[in-house]
Parts: sequence; C-alpha cells; structure tokens
Amino acid sequence: MLRGSVNPYDELVAKTTDENLTEENWELILNLCDKVTDEGPNGARNVIAAVLKRLSHRNPNVQLYSLGLAESLSKCCGIEVNREIASRSFTTGLERLVTDRTAHDKVKKRARALIQQWSGEFHEDPTLGIMEELYQSMKAKNYRFDPVIDASPPEVDDTIRRQEEEELQRVLEFAMHDKGGRNKWYSGGYTAAGGVGSSKPGTSAAPSTSSFAAPAPASKPQKSATAPSYGSSTHQHSAPGYPPAASQPKREPERKTTAPTVTAAPTVAPPAASTSPKPAIGEPVATRVRALHTFVPTELGELAFEKGDIIRVVDRNYKDWWRGQLKGKTGVFPVNYVV
Repeated sequence: MLRGSVNPYDELVAKTTDENLTEENWELILNLCDKVTDEGPNGARNVIAAVLKRLSHRNPNVQLYSLGLAESLSKCCGIEVNREIASRSFTTGLERLVTDRTAHDKVKKRARALIQQWSGEFHEDPTLGIMEELYQSMKAKNYRFDPVIDASPPEVDDTIRRQEEEELQRVLEFAMHDKGGRNKWYSGGYTAAGGVGSSKPGTSAAPSTSSFAAPAPASKPQKSATAPSYGSSTHQHSAPGYPPAASQPKREPERKTTAPTVTAAPTVAPPAASTSPKPAIGEPVATRVRALHTFVPTELGELAFEKGDIIRVVDRNYKDWWRGQLKGKTGVFPVNYVV
C-alpha cells in the first residue's frame, strides 16, 4: 500500500524547483519549510523523498533548485530533516549526482559543496555520520572539494554604528511616550486634529529625525484656526477676514436663500476629525529574510544568527535595524546582513 500512495509533497516541491524559474522563489521555499516543521518527522521524510526525485531530473536548473531547497530545509527545519538528509538513500543520490558524467559542472560543484558543508555541520552528531562517511569516501576517490571561505560581512564604522544605535534608542523611547500621550493631541478640538495628523496616527513612530520633535506640529493648527478660508464659499457677502461661525447667526435674517449653506459649512469636517481619532499603530506584516553573513551580537537585545539562517521579521520601523525572531529568540539585527 505504501508503494501505491502519493507523496503529498511531490507537487509542492516540483513547483518550488520548476525549471522555468529565473531565481529561487523564497516565498514557496519558506512556506514549504513551515509546512514541514508543522508535520514533524512525517513531513521531513516526505519532503526529502520528493527532493530526491527532483535530483534525478535531467534539467540542471531543476537539480540546482533542488539542492538549494535541501539546504534551506536543513537550515529551517532542524534535526528531523537533517536525519533524512544524512540517510543512506539521500547520500546515495548525492554521490550519484557527483559521479554522473552527464551532469552539469555547476550541479556537481554545488553537490560537492553541500556534502562538505553538511559533513562539517553534522560532525558532532553521531546519528548523522553517514554524511561524513560520504565526504571521506569521495575525498579518497580524489574528488576535489573547494576550501570553505565565508564572505566577510560589510564593514561598519564604529561611529556610524553608535549613531544608528542612539537614533534607534530615541525612536523606541519616543514611540513609548507617544503611546501614552497621543490622546493629548486629539483633546484640543479642531486645532489639534487638523495639524497633528489624526488621519495618519502611525506617522509619529517613523524613524526620521523630523518625527522626534513631537510638540512641533501643534503650532501649525493655530494659524489655520485664526484665518480659515470660509469666505470663499459665499457669494455677495464674502470678504477678506470674514469670521467663521461666531457672527453668522446675527447676519442670517439679512441673508438670502444662500444663507443656510454658509452656516452649515464650519460644522462638517472639524468635529468628525476630533471625535474619531485612530491612535493605534497597525501591526507590521511578518516576513522572512535569509542571513548572508554570521552576526555576533555586541549588546543586549541584538539577535544572533548564522549564515543561511531564516529569520522571521516582526518589525521594520527602522531602516537599518529590524526586529526579528529566530529559534525562539527575539532581537534587533542589521539589515545589511540579510537578504
């Protein structure tokens, strides 16, 4: 019965490693990783079996995408997938790929690099020793393995780094104060609602330097409240400096049929803006990024990760440092270390 059953991952893996793709589709890869993690050992077994089928495809693009998918699964899904990768069937598939004379050189090179990488990563776990056996066997057969050279991370000047950290701290402090004091700006009636930004409450948490001075916008509504342009909506009685609603009731008996339109104008927009503020900041959409370099934290609150780790982004409010989650830990990390 097992031979006649259909692998539920065959279609998903085939779509993720389609030969017509121009680059790796990380949305499909990460969704596949989440699905495998949720299903545990059964998911790991099925997905690696599906990847092994794609490695036997004759198209080099499919083979390269399959090897890349296997690496991502190993990084994201942990020991369950690693056991399947270090199994006899999968290592045999890798060896067959390397020794195949008809395989493309890029495919062979990529397969050798992964064998070497996995051999080093699985070295401390005796249950994953088959990968080490394959590596040593291929070295004995004079297959060439390039030395592992990690690309150095981009250099960041200490002064710039310190300035960025200070600016990030100011943004976080302002955001905390803003949550408690935001209602103060809405309580001022029309003058506060018109200038502070009741229609865009999230702008006060922006990381730009102009948002640090919170009281500054309060001076703008005072000018607009003293000289509104109500006179433009009248006909014969409009004049520069025409008062808004205060003196209109006295002139109503002398007005013609157009008078009701003048008295109704000041009561439309201002009360609605002041009575329905939206101070709540919307939650950022969670996304994933992949680490290009290893990041070692130097301060409390920073998130450590290794090259190739998949990080879940939970906050993008600052352009150079994001907040993310990895392996149950949450912290900030530099954007130029991920892609």
